[in-house]
Amino acid sequence: YKIHERLKCWIPTVLEPSIVTISFQGKMKETCLLGTFSLSKPGQVTCNAFVHSSNVQSNWLETQKYSPEVLFFVQTKVASLCNDLNKSALASLSEINSAVQTLDWRLRRLEMVAKELSNLQARSETVLEREDDSKFVLTIDFTSRTESAKLRVCFDLQDSYPNSPMQVCLQPLIGNDSIDISALSRQVLRNARPGFGYITRTCDVVTAFLN
Repeated sequence: YKIHERLKCWIPTVLEPSIVTISFQGKMKETCLLGTFSLSKPGQVTCNAFVHSSNVQSNWLETQKYSPEVLFFVQTKVASLCNDLNKSALASLSEINSAVQTLDWRLRRLEMVAKELSNLQARSETVLEREDDSKFVLTIDFTSRTESAKLRVCFDLQDSYPNSPMQVCLQPLIGNDSIDISALSRQVLRNARPGFGYITRTCDVVTAFLN
């Protein structure tokens, strides 16, 4: 049990020699999970994780409101995460610690990305669409202060976001001759590095460049 003392958002609900069930108290209802690890046979531990928000402690939940697009993004990513875990098999119960820590990190990262997307929606007109099972595309249109230039930027949101470089597509809509795409691309690469807030930093670079 002391393995999980550092993970305050995880609450063990079943602790038996051959089965461990842990409830994850997320910051969003969509990230509240119940994970069960069962010793099905010697040398093999099966995993089963699913969304479970019926017993969520309200004091854990954030009050921030999320758009349907962001909620769909989170639900899709959580379903994929659960599917990955359910396909995995651990060699022993001792590996539960690392599995829980990895799941905790991925869920926390997802919650932070959801907050970033929500904040971007509050300040810009955005479109968030699912392109395939593992990728979403976020599209934002930027207009210069004088309205002489307009640029559409598409961000590929892979599962690895924000911890690895992402593909960014820059498409001039108005004032093609006044927007130096090559120069802007260099500024984005130089000033917007991977890490939490990656898209936000890129947006700041684009806005400053247009103005």
